[in-house]
Amino acid sequence: MTAARMSTRPAEQLVPRSIATIAGYVAALFVAELLLAESGFLAGGISHVLLLLTLLAHYVTTEDAPYRPFLLALTLPSLMRLVSLTVTVVDLPPVLWLAMIGIPTSLATLFVLRLVPAGLGSLLDPPSDLPLQVVVALSGIVHGILLYLILRPAALVPLNEPGAALVAMLFLVLFVAALEEVIFRGVVQAVALEITGSRVAAIVIGAVVYACMFVSADSPLAPLAMLAIGALFGATVAFTRSLWGVIGAHALMIIGLLIVWPAVAG
Repeated sequence: MTAARMSTRPAEQLVPRSIATIAGYVAALFVAELLLAESGFLAGGISHVLLLLTLLAHYVTTEDAPYRPFLLALTLPSLMRLVSLTVTVVDLPPVLWLAMIGIPTSLATLFVLRLVPAGLGSLLDPPSDLPLQVVVALSGIVHGILLYLILRPAALVPLNEPGAALVAMLFLVLFVAALEEVIFRGVVQAVALEITGSRVAAIVIGAVVYACMFVSADSPLAPLAMLAIGALFGATVAFTRSLWGVIGAHALMIIGLLIVWPAVAG
């Protein structure tokens, strides 16, 4: 074997090893959400605590592995779930839960972005293809209708209370639409692309991680619907190199799902 061939062999093994590690941790996230759905608060909470601690320990004790940034990126969904489990025991309106979940998760995301150079990049720069981004954003109306037909959630706030509805919409935009797109497409997918070098693999990884967060939802169709939406949003970001369109689509989708369509349907 020549020296050149010997030098390339370790590099050829890095991507499969990284994908195996990523797949293992994503499977652990799925199991934690499944336990939350099937066994309740305690089992799901403990599973997410163990996953979060394992990810952090692996990150700290691993220096040169190419998958290392993904370990930190995957702490964000698990942290978001743990915070959401904690705040729901507080006797406050559900709208305020959004801020109580979103603020600490946003701060954690900022810390992760400082440590993970592959995250975001230019995805939040002013878009050069504004008409296309507007079309992408408007597609969120259709996504919201389809999700409402699948999930049929109760309204987060009554639409006939304008003040409460506007506050709820603002919180949904900031702490659901924008925050989730930054985490799942701007961090998880971006890091997966950096590690694998494949747009397709990065889109799939980002969509699967996103869908895992809906395994504990009331409807078994929710994870499948979110997998499809996550893949569509991920592909849009990969090929337009901008988060603005999908943030807009996500905002219109979630506002329609939780405020507008429940009111329209009565």
